[in-house]
Amino acid sequence: MSGTLSRGIERGEASMDDDMLLQDSASQRFVLVLLGDSLTQGYGLSPQQALSAQLQRVLDSRGAKVEVRNAGVSGETSAQGLMRFDRATTDVDGVVIQFGGNDMLQGRSPVAIRADLSDLVARARTRKLWVGLVGMKAPPIAGAGYRTAFDRIYRNLAEEHVVPLYPFYFEGLIDAQTGSGRPEFFLDRVHPSAQGVVVVAAGIANWLTQTLPPEIMGRRSN
Repeated sequence: MSGTLSRGIERGEASMDDDMLLQDSASQRFVLVLLGDSLTQGYGLSPQQALSAQLQRVLDSRGAKVEVRNAGVSGETSAQGLMRFDRATTDVDGVVIQFGGNDMLQGRSPVAIRADLSDLVARARTRKLWVGLVGMKAPPIAGAGYRTAFDRIYRNLAEEHVVPLYPFYFEGLIDAQTGSGRPEFFLDRVHPSAQGVVVVAAGIANWLTQTLPPEIMGRRSN
């Protein structure tokens, strides 16, 4: 389906333009690339345990016409993701952007992180791609000032660019207020295990079901 869709977003949800083409909808699939760091790549996991593969299985089970691709690179910051954006988004219809964790660990300024993420979203829009944003939250150890500024990045960007936001990658795995995680779902203190990714994939699949057009997600439009 790559190249056949025209996407609009209204109040954080994707909508279909009146003149959108859904050519051969029985066989065409919406190509969605996950662009991010080790959390997207699947650090310490097999390819079949990574987020893209697990998300693909959930979406397939729901009848969604989506092909999920993995464009995660371990250790990358938002600035590095920006440098390879064009290459990573060749022949796709949409992109989910997941960056910020490594930026935070390196102590980068929230202002710089926000600028990079804003550029990523703007570049996707210029390419007429559907775009969604996956948020992160700073732990208490980051300090109150940094934490407040960092956590504000994603909500503000989603509002500014009017894009769908999945507020917290670790939803269901980490308590955002205390920063405490569920150890049974982690390989280490940062990266989720295969079982942890099951939780992440289910949450993101639910979000995509509400934000991508119903014709793509296998649900009836109202």
